[in-house]
Amino acid sequence: MSSTELALSSRHSSGHRQYAHPPIVEVILQFTFAEGATDEVIEAVAAALRPEYPHRDEIFNLSANIQISAQGPAALPIERQLAGLQLQDGNPPQKLVRIARDVLSVHEVRPWSGWTSFRQRAEEPFNAFREHGSHRPIVRTALRYINRIELPADGSDLREWITSAPEIPEGLPQQVTAYSVEMAMPQPEPGMLAIVRQALLGVPAGHLPCGP
Repeated sequence: MSSTELALSSRHSSGHRQYAHPPIVEVILQFTFAEGATDEVIEAVAAALRPEYPHRDEIFNLSANIQISAQGPAALPIERQLAGLQLQDGNPPQKLVRIARDVLSVHEVRPWSGWTSFRQRAEEPFNAFREHGSHRPIVRTALRYINRIELPADGSDLREWITSAPEIPEGLPQQVTAYSVEMAMPQPEPGMLAIVRQALLGVPAGHLPCGP
C-alpha cells in the first residue's frame, strides 16, 4: 500500500449485482496502525476534516482505582483521558469518521451511496491521518457491511430469502425463533479473510419455517 494513497481495489463496483434498494444499514472501513497517535495528531486530523465533518464528539477513557481498607472502600479521583474523536457531517449523521490513537474508521449509514463514492470519500481522512501521523505502518485493514433484511412474518420459508439458511435435520420441528451463525473463509489474497455473520432477530409471529 502506498504511503500517500488509499490503495483499495475498485473491483467491488464491477461484476456484482446492483440493487435498487440495498439492505445496507452501515458500511465501515477501518485501518489499524502499528503506533498510537498523540492528541496533537488527532486534533490536526480533525481540523483538516472540519469542512466536511463540522460536528464532533469527544471519546474518553475513564479509569479509577478503589482502595479497600478496614474502614471500607475509598474511591480515588476518576482519571479521564481523550481516546479519540467522532466527526459527523450532520446531526443525525449520515457520514462519520472516528479517529482513535491507533485506529481510523470511515462510516456511512443508509442510504448507501455506492462503493465508488464511499472509496473516494474515504481517501481524505486516510490521507490526512497518514500526513499528520508521520506515515505510521498499517497492520490491519477491515471492511464491514452491516445488512438488515426485512422478512415477511407470513410463514414464508427462510430459504426463499436466504441462501445460507440453517438446515434442520428431518424429524425435528422445522421452525425457528432465532439463530446465529459465523463463517470465516480464507480468500485467495495472502492474509485476507472474509467473515460472514448472520442472525435472525425479532420474529413477531414467534417462528419462521426453515424447511419443507
